[in-house]
Amino acid sequence: MDKAGKTVALAVLLAFVGCGCVGQPNYTEAALEYMEQKYGQEFVYSGPWGTSYASPATKMLLVTPDSGDVEVQILVEATETEDGFQFRDNYLALLYEDEMRQTLEQAAEEAFGTATVFYEAATIVLSADLPADASFTQYSQADSSGIIATVAVPVSQDGPGRAEDLEKELQKSGIHGLIRLVVLNQEQYDVATAESVRTIIGKDSYVRYQVMNPTAKAGGLR
Repeated sequence: MDKAGKTVALAVLLAFVGCGCVGQPNYTEAALEYMEQKYGQEFVYSGPWGTSYASPATKMLLVTPDSGDVEVQILVEATETEDGFQFRDNYLALLYEDEMRQTLEQAAEEAFGTATVFYEAATIVLSADLPADASFTQYSQADSSGIIATVAVPVSQDGPGRAEDLEKELQKSGIHGLIRLVVLNQEQYDVATAESVRTIIGKDSYVRYQVMNPTAKAGGLR
């Protein structure tokens, strides 16, 4: 390649590096455009989520608002179809995360007095049919809200009908999701974290737990 050819090749490479296109598949630009059109603001690509790039048809990536708040990591799912890309995102779940946690905590405290709620919206991907301006009530009651939480209570606060009381409180709020109730001994409860509770459930066959859907009939305690 002569000097002129090398100069052109270098210019092309710099153009790709400068625009941030290296390593970013074409669906990232489509995802950013989808987010901008849906929410009326600009977003920037943050990176892939997990190992989703290995999937041939569905990719998951993270974007952030172009406002400098890099702590807000929004999960976007891009699925390639014959008609183009289809998208889902969890921006509403993040916007309502604190309000949802407070609602769950209030319901748990009404039912048990003492309880700890573990809830995180970071990996929940919502259905595309929820509008960008959906209210908290619309979000929490939607079939596609994907709300998953764990309520941990000490055994001293457990008793006949308490699980049913929690379900009734959740039904009052209209929450549509899966809520796992876990009853721990006091030592376990005092140091409980989301990770430790998952570990306890997986290893301790004597721990009582119940998975309930507030809009359906509750399951039994193990």
